[in-house]
Amino acid sequence: MLIHNLKPQPGEALTYQPQMTNGTAGFDYALVTVSPGTLSGRRMMTIGGSHTWGTEGAVEYITDGPSLRDLSEKIGNAYGRKAHIQILLKVEVKDSQVVSTDYVTHHWLN
Repeated sequence: MLIHNLKPQPGEALTYQPQMTNGTAGFDYALVTVSPGTLSGRRMMTIGGSHTWGTEGAVEYITDGPSLRDLSEKIGNAYGRKAHIQILLKVEVKDSQVVSTDYVTHHWLN
């Protein structure tokens, strides 16, 4: 699976492609999308990786306090914003286990 960056910013790639060796090692990408919910003040989140490990790494990242603080610094204060945001994460895998997840980029979608 290839992730296409439709509006690349300076320093961003046009595409992001996972590279897994025998499905047990390498890196995957995950996309986290946060959208306004159906009720005022609520949001919906969609999480998906190219492989299971990408999804697992993204879930670990967005539920980890230090990772969330780091992410908040990168994306800024989203309080009151009604736009959608997509966050791209890179997930490193060794021996069929997630070993790290790193922020790659984010885009606000208006």
